[in-house]
Amino acid sequence: MKRIVIAVMVIGVFTLGLIANSWAKELNIAFADKMKILFEYKKTKDLNQELEKESQEARTTVEKMSEDIKKLQDEMELLSESARKEKQPELEKKMQELENFRREKMQSIGKKQDEGIRQITKEIADICEQFGKGKGYDAILDIRASLYTPAGMDVTDGILAEMNKAQAPAAPAAQPAK
Repeated sequence: MKRIVIAVMVIGVFTLGLIANSWAKELNIAFADKMKILFEYKKTKDLNQELEKESQEARTTVEKMSEDIKKLQDEMELLSESARKEKQPELEKKMQELENFRREKMQSIGKKQDEGIRQITKEIADICEQFGKGKGYDAILDIRASLYTPAGMDVTDGILAEMNKAQAPAAPAAQPAK
């Protein structure tokens, strides 16, 4: 009885293996590097440039505010104790403004980055879906989740070309000769 149960189980596993193997061969699957697509997509580069510019402007403002605080501190050192006490609220106010500015800018830049990446990630998913359907793929999987990817199944560069082509500015029209 035990041998029969084992034989049935072996036959069942073997049959499932054959079915799964034939099913997998019928699927047309490709792989893409989602991180490479994200970081090499023109919109991501544009977003990073915009955020870097905003960060640099904020750093410049912080440096200016810090210099003003330093000047006030230097001035206060030369003052009498009573005059210093009168200037202390002004110093504390400037320090609080600096801290508030830093916090608000960090939050603002972080929020813009999160929203931008969320939008770009959705665009990547949509374009990958269009690309996959257009090329007849049943699925495009992230190559980083794969332990092995056969040569020729990585479509990352094709997807990137498609995405960046859609973002390329139109060429200026040729001027007619006079």
